[in-house]
Amino acid sequence: MDQASFEMQWNAVCENLGEWNGTFTRYDDQMTMLSRSLSRLEFKQSTKQHCLDFRLRLWSANQGLGIEDPEKEINMQLKSFSREYIYFPGGAFCAATLAMKEDEVSKVEFSFIKAQRRHRQVFLFDRMQGVFRRTLIREANGLSAPVDDRLMDVALIVGSWRVSRRTFTNQSWPRSIVEEFDHRIDKSLPAQLVFFHDQGAALLPSVDAMGKAFTFESYWCCDTGLLQRSVIDYSADGTWQASSFSVMERI
Repeated sequence: MDQASFEMQWNAVCENLGEWNGTFTRYDDQMTMLSRSLSRLEFKQSTKQHCLDFRLRLWSANQGLGIEDPEKEINMQLKSFSREYIYFPGGAFCAATLAMKEDEVSKVEFSFIKAQRRHRQVFLFDRMQGVFRRTLIREANGLSAPVDDRLMDVALIVGSWRVSRRTFTNQSWPRSIVEEFDHRIDKSLPAQLVFFHDQGAALLPSVDAMGKAFTFESYWCCDTGLLQRSVIDYSADGTWQASSFSVMERI
């Protein structure tokens, strides 16, 4: 990776530094809630140059946040960048399994960020079941966890938008392609979407689509007249093709 590309990724990931408190809510393929956990993520610069320390702790919702013994703890260091985790200016990122295997579970994640809040959608899938697990993560940078149970209002997504999009492809990585254009979302799209609390939504591939080229698409209405959108594309054989992030302003 050249220095300019590294610096762009480094600056973008550093937009996510801090102590993030929130909730992980897990759903099945019918959007029936399976479980909810409280979370605390500490993400900070390491003593080593260009190295970040990551500590995530999860407690069951009835345990309470911050007690000594979490149900799960993950510690790791981030010191390099790859196509599996692609960061965009401002701090949003896409995570993707790069090559699906027949007998393994694959994962994609979309993370949006604005005004010290993060909205993240995680999907587990395989070629036999399609998307069988959906997780919504809502976080705030600071002491108070966010509580926003509003579902995406259809009126917030339908209409005309001015789009600024940055795309990384398997041919262009680590460089990106930047485009600006106008786009209209008509009333047919909301009928295809899965809606999340915190005013998020996703367009997910069906099991049948996984025998062809297929796409994951995620939205977050982060402010009035402002929409964030990410897309991850796969080829018919399950190979990652591209990840993009768009900022959309209502016209």
